[in-house]
Amino acid sequence: MSLVMWNQGEEAGMREMLTVGIVDDEDKQRAELVNCFRQYERENPVDFTIREYASGEELMAKYSSDFDIITMDVMMNGDDGFSVARAVRNCDIDVPILFVTTAAQLAIRGYEVSAMNYMLKPVSYFAFKRDVNRCVTMHRQRRAVHMLTLPIPGSVTRVPLDDVTYIESCKGHRIAVHTFGQTYGFIGTLKAFREKLEPDCGFISCNSCYLVNLRHVTGLCDNDCELRDGTMLAVSRRCRRPLLQALAAAVV
Repeated sequence: MSLVMWNQGEEAGMREMLTVGIVDDEDKQRAELVNCFRQYERENPVDFTIREYASGEELMAKYSSDFDIITMDVMMNGDDGFSVARAVRNCDIDVPILFVTTAAQLAIRGYEVSAMNYMLKPVSYFAFKRDVNRCVTMHRQRRAVHMLTLPIPGSVTRVPLDDVTYIESCKGHRIAVHTFGQTYGFIGTLKAFREKLEPDCGFISCNSCYLVNLRHVTGLCDNDCELRDGTMLAVSRRCRRPLLQALAAAVV
């Protein structure tokens, strides 16, 4: 069975799944934002997985690059929301950040970390819906660009290309496609993926067994390539220079 690339939007009738991080040191404020997200779910074909954090330190200690939206309080006990956002940007350049603040004059600092917008406390649902609509649209556009259709045993599944961290060639002519939190296994060859994904789709070989998504590479350490989720992949001598050049070219 072959690998198929899709260039389509979400299929009609499907509910989109988004992961949200709410960062605020006030329990009441987090609860109000959760209620806003739940109301949005009732009005739209979207489901949110919501993770709450009482501090920026807690967020960064458990940070995972699968967030689709982060709401960030500007003023927290012991934390400056802008500093936390800068830490987020060091490991995730794409996630939309929505600042929540009582001081509109601070909002301009959001440009320092490419924030999408800011919401004034108390947050009105009208303003919330406006900004989340933009986040959902971005999410839909990003995921619609490229999908992989994978021939898993007995069926097929579609995976957004951006979600793939790396593709592995395993024993027995098997392929493992790794995403955040899930791995898809089936019969196939890494050569087929290389021909379709390297280099135009942002993938590159780090050795004969791995094809890695540059979007999720945080750096090289000795002879290993480190990914955002902490995975370390061995880098061969032959692939090291092309990988370094590709990483340098990807820096904005």
